[in-house]
Amino acid sequence: MPDMEKKNMEETDKDDAATIAEAAEKVVAEVSLEDKVKNKMDEIFGSDETEETEETEETEETEETEETEETEETEETEGTTSEGEEKTGDETLTLPAGHIQTALRLGMSEDKVKDLFDKDPEFMIEALGQLHAGENKLSARYAQMGRAVTEQQIAERKTTANDDSESSPKSFVDLKKLREQYDDDDEEAATLIDGVIKPLNDALVKMQDRLDARVQPDGQSAYNQQEDRAIQSEVNNFFDNDQLKNFQEYYGTVKPGEDPRVALTGAQFKHRGDVCAEGNLIRIGADFSGEQLTISDVLQRAHLQLTESMREEMIRGEISSKIKKRAKGLSLKVGTKRVPKTPSSKDAGKQLEAVTKARLKKVFG
Repeated sequence: MPDMEKKNMEETDKDDAATIAEAAEKVVAEVSLEDKVKNKMDEIFGSDETEETEETEETEETEETEETEETEETEETEGTTSEGEEKTGDETLTLPAGHIQTALRLGMSEDKVKDLFDKDPEFMIEALGQLHAGENKLSARYAQMGRAVTEQQIAERKTTANDDSESSPKSFVDLKKLREQYDDDDEEAATLIDGVIKPLNDALVKMQDRLDARVQPDGQSAYNQQEDRAIQSEVNNFFDNDQLKNFQEYYGTVKPGEDPRVALTGAQFKHRGDVCAEGNLIRIGADFSGEQLTISDVLQRAHLQLTESMREEMIRGEISSKIKKRAKGLSLKVGTKRVPKTPSSKDAGKQLEAVTKARLKKVFG
């Protein structure tokens, strides 16, 4: 009996081993079959890894191309805008023409101004702006002093003209002394002095004033036509200068040989006259302060004084005539490149299932 049980147990173990071996062979066969199918499908359609890599590379290449084209388009648009009238998407700094002229009058060259502006535009705008404002204040003080000196001279001339005493060099007759020779109640003498002598004396004084204005102490004529024409030419050149081309309608244009009173409109002639009058006051004030200014300089100062409120508005339409510099450089649009998300284990399984179904459908229909 024990031998019989032992034999049965041995047979049972052999059966179990055979069963296990058979099951193992089935598993190996299934794995091998799966590998074969997979390899065959990879041969036909290519591997999933290769396809995903190619898709990723193709997507990145396409997006990179789109981003490059978008960047180039942005650059082209910005370049066109910088050469146009105004820039909307990027800040533009400009150095006003008045600031440049201030720097030139202070001894800087135009190339130096441009070079410094390119290096630090904010500083140059601030620094030259303060110098420009200071120069305008100085011109205003010169004009104020010139106005005061002129008013004093006019008052002195009036006082001298009304002076009847012999001490006045303008009076040919001492009317005060002449009246003292007659009694106060002598109406006939008073009528003769006030009605005849004084008017004649005043007329002689006026004639002497006009003569003094034309003749200098050395006997040379003070009214030199050639000098007057040179001054008038310099005045016309100032108003016709390219630096004032934005004010051409405001000041008008006078061609060589033309009479400004004929070539200009009434308003333009007045505008020029205002600048010349203000420039003359600035010249008088500067002379009184011991500074000699040229005609062009006083006219430029007067122009800046009188057009300060309107200048920026009038030159805003001529941006191309000013120095420009971008403050923020080239601005590019944000790229639209998409980075594929790292799939989770669930997503990977679903994706593999979908890919497998699609491939099987292609093979078996």
